[in-house]
Amino acid sequence: MIQKRLERSLNKYGVMYRNIKKMVGDASTRVYFRVFLEQSSSVAMVLPEKVESNEGGSFKLTEEPFYQIQHYLKEGNIPVPEIFWYDVDNRVMLLEDLGDKTLFRAVTEDDIDLDRYYKNVIKTLIFFQKHTKKERKELYPFQREFNFETLLWELEHFVEWYIYKGENKELSESEKLIVDAEFKRIATELSQIPKIVCHRDYQSKNIMIHNKRFYMIDFQDALMGSPVYDLVALLKDSYIPMDEDFVVYLLKYYLKKSESTVDFESFYKMFKLQTVQRKLKDTGRFHFIDQVRGNSSFLQYIPLSKTYILRYLEEVSKPLYKIFSKHL
Repeated sequence: MIQKRLERSLNKYGVMYRNIKKMVGDASTRVYFRVFLEQSSSVAMVLPEKVESNEGGSFKLTEEPFYQIQHYLKEGNIPVPEIFWYDVDNRVMLLEDLGDKTLFRAVTEDDIDLDRYYKNVIKTLIFFQKHTKKERKELYPFQREFNFETLLWELEHFVEWYIYKGENKELSESEKLIVDAEFKRIATELSQIPKIVCHRDYQSKNIMIHNKRFYMIDFQDALMGSPVYDLVALLKDSYIPMDEDFVVYLLKYYLKKSESTVDFESFYKMFKLQTVQRKLKDTGRFHFIDQVRGNSSFLQYIPLSKTYILRYLEEVSKPLYKIFSKHL
């Protein structure tokens, strides 16, 4: 059914193609195909039947977020894939083919200069942050945010999907009260930090390397969040272990290059708090993807996510460390 929609769309636009090959998927509800043309190739993104996004609160979406945000980012020359056309009726977008080399593959398969690669990826993020600094209220990223409710929901995702449904364990009534109070404290602290536009999932599998440039993909859920959120996604990536000394080194590099006036200790403290929040959510989410979507491929990344949580949890919340350490 999904490929049929794609074929109808390609025929509608008169695209002469030699072959269509489904690409390896991830946790997305979008399905990707590589479309082989006579002398080149493109990537077709087949979207869900309805415009949807469940990130950062619920409100009515009248336009496909990927399409809108891509145009906005292109205005600022942010490296994102070109959109050749968008077939609204069949919910198919034909995109520039950036190849298969993600930052993840470069790190895990090639002998690369990590220092140079990650500095370039951070410079791309700073470029993105500078472009999105001026508010555009009509655009989706400025209409949704990591507010208290969203952050709290993500934290609760860990308890529901990792402890309750992943481990098949329960918290005691007294533990539930402590967890609830600490989750609300963390969500409150993070929601009160002045917000900027965040990519939301700026990690190694969403950064493509093409013609010596670093491209952002999967940006359709961009929203307002803390200045460290994308740095947590990148430097506490569940797919790539990273030495803490290197993390600190890159955080200092970011502060220098972004010309931030925030002192390092305050920034690092914010980073630790956001890391605990994000990695708790990821740990629960990976079980959710397994149990609800039938995709077990993310379970292998839970141990590293838990390592990241334990590195900072006692400092961020001694009560949560006492309760969760036996689960982590």
